[in-house]
Amino acid sequence: MLIDNIVMIYGMIALSHLFIQLSFAHFSKLSKHECNLTSYPSVAIVIPCYQEEPSLFERCVKSALSVDYNGVFHVIAIDDGSRDKSAFELVSKIVSDKLTLISLEKKRW
Repeated sequence: MLIDNIVMIYGMIALSHLFIQLSFAHFSKLSKHECNLTSYPSVAIVIPCYQEEPSLFERCVKSALSVDYNGVFHVIAIDDGSRDKSAFELVSKIVSDKLTLISLEKKRW
């Protein structure tokens, strides 16, 4: 009984904290549209692959390449020594100057 009450109180506090944080975020004066940066940091998206399903890996890389970002960004797809290279071969057909493909011969991790 005591444990149930403690869990219930903790849950109420956690939810209250979440709603307060969301309220502050919603009503803050700095919104995405008001933030005028003069320069954006460069971003690298690294996508590791080991024995991945080919179409899933391809969708992941295409999704990363379709990011709408004002700064410089680059996508790095790494095959960590998969025995089946079909996923990496499928992604290698994507043509983009923002994509770098790295294929390692053996698993490094």
